[in-house]
Amino acid sequence: MNRTLNNLSRLIILNSIILLVVNSQTLFAQRYYDVSFPMVAFYADSASVNKITPDLTNSFFTSDSIAKFAPITYSGSLHMGSHGFFRGNLYLDDHTGTHIDAPNHFVYKNNDQAKQLSVGELTVDQLTGPMVFLDMSSRKNRNVYPADIEPIVDQLQDGAWLVVNFGLAKHYKTKSYSTIDSPGFAQETCQYLANLIDDKVINITGIGSDNGSTDVTSNFKIPETSCHGILLSKRNILLIESMGSLSEIAKEKGKCELIVAPLKIMGGSGSPA
Repeated sequence: MNRTLNNLSRLIILNSIILLVVNSQTLFAQRYYDVSFPMVAFYADSASVNKITPDLTNSFFTSDSIAKFAPITYSGSLHMGSHGFFRGNLYLDDHTGTHIDAPNHFVYKNNDQAKQLSVGELTVDQLTGPMVFLDMSSRKNRNVYPADIEPIVDQLQDGAWLVVNFGLAKHYKTKSYSTIDSPGFAQETCQYLANLIDDKVINITGIGSDNGSTDVTSNFKIPETSCHGILLSKRNILLIESMGSLSEIAKEKGKCELIVAPLKIMGGSGSPA
């Protein structure tokens, strides 16, 4: 179908949706992207007393699991005999699969976690915003440094989400994949962004990426200076990790709007999204 519109909208899916807004005069077809990974559930191990230990040989639905994601235990049953309603209980890590980190995810030694925002308290304004895309997938050293941020500083306004493609999603199902040496934001980049925020040079809502952790592993030698410490915890800059389909989105042109829809878990430190 050929339609002519101004400020056209395309949709991308992230558990619920991410909205991609494209400035174009003619729209030939809307494109939809699923940027979340399927979370595979397993029936509870029959030997599990509390019924929360998954039987990794007995998946609830036939699908390939992703080793780096914590498995989900599903205990389901059909109510009302041979007909009626099928329902069950889920036991899962709130940071499994494609997920969002809430500010209370990172805890300082002496801070009051109860004062940090939980995922259930995040507002619509915090979960939406224009998307600024950074593609690092073709680089030999794919870590993000201040020099990578400098050219796009002017775009990091109006509550933008900085979304980074490291080209990792295609490796998630491989046995050789490890998060230990995964690329991410260098410590100096975390501090650089914090300084820009404090000086009101940029206005961002969050950072999203296809790696398992926004930070490179070495950042956690001094956790307080990691992106989780100085951006998520101290400045309420939200983090989305383990995103998919970013290599496909890298081929798109235009302005994008990101909408994230996590589970509204009061007190939760994160949620699949």
